[in-house]
Amino acid sequence: MLHHSNLKFCQELKCRDDYATEYVILHHSEVTSRHTIEDIHKWHLNKGWAGIGYHYFINKEGEIFEGRPHWAVGAHTYGYNDKSVGVCFEGDFNKEQMNEQQENAAVMLLSILSLAYEDATVLGHGQLTDKKCPGKFFPLKSLLDKVDTCKKWLKGLFGEEMHFWIMDEEGRNRYVGLDEKANQKRQSMPSSFENGNFSYSKILDLFVNIGNYEYL
Repeated sequence: MLHHSNLKFCQELKCRDDYATEYVILHHSEVTSRHTIEDIHKWHLNKGWAGIGYHYFINKEGEIFEGRPHWAVGAHTYGYNDKSVGVCFEGDFNKEQMNEQQENAAVMLLSILSLAYEDATVLGHGQLTDKKCPGKFFPLKSLLDKVDTCKKWLKGLFGEEMHFWIMDEEGRNRYVGLDEKANQKRQSMPSSFENGNFSYSKILDLFVNIGNYEYL
């Protein structure tokens, strides 16, 4: 579900002030033909940037890829890059609808980001600029409603057993973690359980996957 892309950047990346992360900003790639995070990385390099400007990319299969490291200043929303995390979705949502796999992956990632950066507001790019991004067909309200439900479910399930903490002074190793008791609870759950079309077992897998790495 979560892929560590290991992209190479051509310039030194600046560290974002982790304590001042005020926004999670959503974008679309504005391209209908299929493309990858490596394609976007090349497009941004060709603009003279350090590399991909987004921190995460969700493709149409619902796979999540890391882009620019979570601790770095992004290059996706002018005037907000030093206080936001940027998430890009494959597609042009002025011309097409988001599919279920992509939307469910978005709910999972945004739930975790919203818990980790609990004071941050999730917004579409166009709410901060005059851009028509992430598109008129982008399901922003539906996503935010599902994210709210998912966050409440995670908090109700794990409570204080769910931890977010920073491992160094620069905030470069921010972990999402479940303590031992919470991991035991997770392991005792059925391998699959659903709420409508949404699989909560998958978000637990993503939650632990992110927690096992020095990324968020």
